[in-house]
Amino acid sequence: MEVVIVDLCDDEDQSMDTSESSRPEVNLELVKFIKRPRNILKIFPNHKRNTVGILEFLTGKKVGEYVNENLRLSGYNLYVENIVKLVTPKTWLPDVVIQNYIFLLVNNCKDTLNICTDTLASFQKDGQKTVVNWLGNNNLLRCQRVVVLINPNKDHWALFVVHTSNGVVYSFDSFNRSHQKEFDLVCDFLNKAFDCISHVTGQTRIINWKINLIECPRQTNQYDCGVFACTNARCYLLGKYFDYSQSDIRLLRQRIAFELINTTIVEDRTSYL
Repeated sequence: MEVVIVDLCDDEDQSMDTSESSRPEVNLELVKFIKRPRNILKIFPNHKRNTVGILEFLTGKKVGEYVNENLRLSGYNLYVENIVKLVTPKTWLPDVVIQNYIFLLVNNCKDTLNICTDTLASFQKDGQKTVVNWLGNNNLLRCQRVVVLINPNKDHWALFVVHTSNGVVYSFDSFNRSHQKEFDLVCDFLNKAFDCISHVTGQTRIINWKINLIECPRQTNQYDCGVFACTNARCYLLGKYFDYSQSDIRLLRQRIAFELINTTIVEDRTSYL
């Protein structure tokens, strides 16, 4: 059986054979810890111990195994191969990693819902039917915030957080771009959702949606946008300062991996707003 050796801190891009005859195996002797990472105590306390935990989890696992049975987002099964990719530097994060992380965050927040990228794609195709299906699993009336991961032009990850009480859509983008098309789509989705609710309650709700671009840390490459989107979601939803930068990305990748594996949110030392 072919064995793929994965070095979590290798600067070079990694490729993986995900066929049935192959399994990734982390060689603990080859793994190098991030040496004196900047902001280690603030971003990822107990970094060394927790990173060893990641390595122990990955060792001997097959790429097709589920990461955690307690974290099962419908349509976004998270496999071991996704965690390997997450902790490998210079790799683009697939939506399954980001959506599961946002799902984890939302589950740790009150009055917060999530609209997945696949839901928006389905809405563009099926319209009202998608909205009705989403409302069947989400109580919009008891929600104060809706988190929406967006993928403009299918080559970049960014984030909206919608406040349903005042109609403000906060936009977080590591390239500081505005996304009018995606904004219009999300607003159309929510308008139709409130229309559906009004048919039941008899109360019409008209919201004057407006967008607010939030200044957040900038990425300096073309592949770390998913890490920025996850971290921006974490900072905003937990009420923390956006106190990180491109130089912290390796550390953030490992923190996200640890949190997904253990379905927990690490208590970091970033200051609250």
